[in-house]
Amino acid sequence: MELQMKVAEAVHVLNHDTQSCNRVAANQWLVHFQQTDAAWEVATSILTSSLPPPPHSPSSSSSSAASSSASAADSELEFFAAQILKRKIQNEGCFLQLGAKDALLNALLLAAKRFSSSGPPQLLTQICLALSALILRGVENGKPIEQLFYSLQNLQSQEDGNIAVLEMLTVLPEEVFDTHNTDSKLTSALRTQYCRELLSHTPVVLEFLLQQSEKSFDAATAQLHGHERSRKILRCLLSWVRAGCFSEIPQGSLPAHPLLNFVFGSLQVLSSFDLAIEVLIELVSRHEGLPQFLLCRVHFLKEVLLLPALTKGDEKVIGGLACLLSEIGQAAPSLIVEASAEALSLADALLRCVAFPSEEWEIADSTLQFWEVVVAFWVKGTPLWRRVIMFKYGATKRVHSTYTHRCMEGCLSKWDGFVNDVQFEVGVEWVMSKTMMDLLVGWWNWLGGFSGVFTGEVAGQERIWYFEVPLWSSLASYILGLDEDSTKSRKHVEEMFSSLFSALLDALLSRAQFISQDKEASMAKLMNIIYVVVRVSGEDKMCWKPAKRRGFEVDESIFNDERGNPDLPDGLIHFRMNIVELLVDICQLLSSATFIQKLFIGGWTSANVPIPWTEVESKLFALNVFNLYVSAGHLHGSPGLYYSRTLVAEVVLQEGQSFDFSVIMQLVTMLSIWPSDELKGYVCFVYRSLADVVGSYSKLISAFQSNARSLLLFLATGISEPLSSNACASALRKICEDASAVIYEPANLEILMWIGEGLEKRNLPLEYEEEIVSAISLILGSVPNQELKGNLLARLLSSSYEAIGKLVEEDNKHSLRQNPATYTQILTSAARGLYRMGTVFSHLGTSLPTGPSADDPILALLTVFWPMLEKLFMSGHLENGNLAAAACRALSQAVQSSGQHFVAVLPKVLDCLSTNFLSFQSHECYIRTASVVIEEFGHREDYGPLFVTTFERFTYAVSVVALNSSYICDQEPDLVEAYTNFASTFVRGSPKEVLAASGSLLEVSFQKAAICCTAMHRGAALAAMSYLSCFLDAGLASLLECLTCISEGSFSAIAIQVISRSGEGLVSNVVYALLGVSAMSRVHKCATILQQLAAICSLSERTTWKANLCWESLHGWLHSAVHTLPVEYLNQGEAESVVPVWLKALAGAASDCLESKSCDGGKNNYGHMQGKGGRVLKRLLREFADSHRNAPNLT
Repeated sequence: MELQMKVAEAVHVLNHDTQSCNRVAANQWLVHFQQTDAAWEVATSILTSSLPPPPHSPSSSSSSAASSSASAADSELEFFAAQILKRKIQNEGCFLQLGAKDALLNALLLAAKRFSSSGPPQLLTQICLALSALILRGVENGKPIEQLFYSLQNLQSQEDGNIAVLEMLTVLPEEVFDTHNTDSKLTSALRTQYCRELLSHTPVVLEFLLQQSEKSFDAATAQLHGHERSRKILRCLLSWVRAGCFSEIPQGSLPAHPLLNFVFGSLQVLSSFDLAIEVLIELVSRHEGLPQFLLCRVHFLKEVLLLPALTKGDEKVIGGLACLLSEIGQAAPSLIVEASAEALSLADALLRCVAFPSEEWEIADSTLQFWEVVVAFWVKGTPLWRRVIMFKYGATKRVHSTYTHRCMEGCLSKWDGFVNDVQFEVGVEWVMSKTMMDLLVGWWNWLGGFSGVFTGEVAGQERIWYFEVPLWSSLASYILGLDEDSTKSRKHVEEMFSSLFSALLDALLSRAQFISQDKEASMAKLMNIIYVVVRVSGEDKMCWKPAKRRGFEVDESIFNDERGNPDLPDGLIHFRMNIVELLVDICQLLSSATFIQKLFIGGWTSANVPIPWTEVESKLFALNVFNLYVSAGHLHGSPGLYYSRTLVAEVVLQEGQSFDFSVIMQLVTMLSIWPSDELKGYVCFVYRSLADVVGSYSKLISAFQSNARSLLLFLATGISEPLSSNACASALRKICEDASAVIYEPANLEILMWIGEGLEKRNLPLEYEEEIVSAISLILGSVPNQELKGNLLARLLSSSYEAIGKLVEEDNKHSLRQNPATYTQILTSAARGLYRMGTVFSHLGTSLPTGPSADDPILALLTVFWPMLEKLFMSGHLENGNLAAAACRALSQAVQSSGQHFVAVLPKVLDCLSTNFLSFQSHECYIRTASVVIEEFGHREDYGPLFVTTFERFTYAVSVVALNSSYICDQEPDLVEAYTNFASTFVRGSPKEVLAASGSLLEVSFQKAAICCTAMHRGAALAAMSYLSCFLDAGLASLLECLTCISEGSFSAIAIQVISRSGEGLVSNVVYALLGVSAMSRVHKCATILQQLAAICSLSERTTWKANLCWESLHGWLHSAVHTLPVEYLNQGEAESVVPVWLKALAGAASDCLESKSCDGGKNNYGHMQGKGGRVLKRLLREFADSHRNAPNLT
């Protein structure tokens, strides 16, 4: 008793003491107490016997308050005791003796009965959880579930025992069937046994639930206890439905089961409505006969429940019914498209739910899957997942239309043992046809959501595509050969439903508005009434509230927001994202002509009626949504797998139909002349959506010269507005791409120049600014008059020159840094100027093969650009990372665009880059830009010494030298990527004479890359591996060219020396790279490197350099790498078995590689991973990596 009192006191302190130190001490004491054997007895005693009240804080002023405080304290203590027993049973229950288990079972049953009518519901739940845990650990009893049901029968016969039985029957299936419960510690076989035992008691449980549902109460207690009991019965039934209880009874009898009547009756009681909906939804998703039965009850659901709820605005009932009706429709689309009276009634009910003017969008959102399934049934044909299920079950049980996506999830959960052993090979001709490629791509798109591994490889001369796609590969030949469903009745069905989907489009557009038109009209009427009574001066607002003075105010801030940038509610944004695909389907169903005509009907710009901006904006969203959907990468298609989905703008062009976009141009013209200070609030949303439409339909809208000026003025104004700047910038680029000939007009060019010259003041995000400069450069680059082109380019970049000039002027060198705010502003302006210059260079064209000419605009720009940039490189201002990145980007794009114009200044360019990197080694952008220079000019042998010097300066920089462990590489992944990419570019682009002269640098860089390939950072590791593979490939090609005569100092000799000195470290690091959670992404690169290394070692055996490098070298390196791994990294005996197996695979892979390289004069570069040897090697490495995912990380 004394220990029990201490526990009570500690629980009270933990929950109520105001001193944190006391609460911490109490928590530590209780944690220690839970781990003692005494906790069993104390916790059991607390739950089964009455306790004296624990010490409390100072007494209350009334006895009732004191009683309430004591009761709360008792509940806290009892809840704590129940949690103790549950945790100790889960952790230590298997060690209890049989007698102790029986005594504990009886004590818990007694506690369940005791608290079934008193105490908080959570306490009874905890006790039942403890009971479940104890039962599931009673293996020695043979049939513990049987024992529990015997005990529950005894409990049921006692007073108030039914409540405890209900809770126990609710908890038990959840515990038995929950495979994700980490505390259960049940084996799969034991869990399967318990599931069978539990479901064998289904008839008894259903009969018990039926008895409880029919139990009557007197009038005084009916409302209090009846509703609570109904919820408990429904919770229990839901738990058993999820466990699959009705699979134990004949499916034909389910619709007539009396419990279903109880569930329907519960729908009419608000307190139990939500649980009744959950039960019905779960039943619909699991039992194929039920949707047809429920379809017959739609009249009841609609007339008795839905319509009154719509009248009263009861969102709980409307939302629940919307989910249920949507689930019924999804489960039985074939029944819906038959267009029976019940089906049309269900569709009408869901349409009413969509149109319900809720402040949120969850209700309309919950119906979208129904509409998508119904539309897809005839637009897309039978879904591929349904065909897979039909194939799986077809031999034993014909699958009808009521299987939902949850059936697919169930299939997946049970096929784990099958999928790991399946692979599929498809032989394809040497020249793969486009149709086959489309099928493979589409196949992969569909498989992407389900398959774990997909690798495409080319093998041998037959170009075999080798796929490892668990499960689906075995079904592919069947799936790809299936015919589409019959379309005989499709036209009739479309006619029946066209009016319905026309109404659905109206409802979706209404719900896609920020405020429905009904509410807006009601608000306008109310405003008129108030204005008659109360005179208010100032701006209107639309939120009704008591004003501090003079009556009411009407808060219309969303339409007139001066406090900043408004935005649409998150719920509306989410809803719009979800209706995108449905709108695409409706467009296809109604035809694009009907769809667009419906959006434009009635016009939007009547002179006598105020413009309904919310309606306009939602319809603009519908017009533009398809382009957004495609841009986001959601639409993929291929013959036989996906139905054709195209955006409306493309449909219009392809069908050759002419649509009158005059309404769009009226809006464009109207908004283009609005004063900028009036473009605020909701009009900004309209502006943004209209700009999106202009961009999507640019080919149609800009086809006439008369539209160009209005469009440019509209976009120029919108670019200055934060909310519409992105859309207007993107639309400007598309207009310039599609209507370049029209914009050459002098007046239009002036508008473009006005936009470009104003960028410095607008301070737009860089990505928006790049769109604008790209658009202008595209037009200016095509101006035929060279003199005019040069003048316009100079005007466009004048602000950029000015911003950079402020930095590099000698007079400002020291004064700028004395004012940090001004200096930061100038740095930002200069960086933006460099970004604009780089963008202009990237759009001006390529190098001139005939050499520079006097009127070449690129040459004119370079004469200003490079001297200014050289001063900037030498100024010290490039310590700033943003400015350095902008300067390097501009230089890279200038080099790529101007070609031979840069040859004369190459030494100075590379000197500036390497010098600045040595000064500011945190800016890897200098190395990346040097890579661009090497890529463009690396083939020129006369500049070889310059390139070698640059490589040397980078290699021996302090930051690169420090890359001596995977830990350091993970700290500097950008540097690793930049350096190894530079090395790859150097090896790939330089003549062999230059490579031979840089032997020591290649060896150091090779060793660095071998270390970096063990980094956890995926990009850094793969970049390092790419360089290793690049070097090995170059070495192998060189060896094949001069196999009989390898002279000292040649690149072949250098390659052999580098590999012989670095091979042991390379193999060791590649093996390490195959360990850990990130290894699977590196398997292909590792296999390629080992195959190339094996080929070089095999080839070297045939040369005079055999003493330096041979097959035994590889054998020794592999043996050393495997046997020096820490023992915890490998399984027992694995070190002895891996080496011979891998060596055999390496021999086969090397043979495949050399055979492929030797064919066709060495021009064929498809040797890696081809043939049996290459694939065997890759499979071995993948299996090794997969079995060592949990290996410790190398640091």
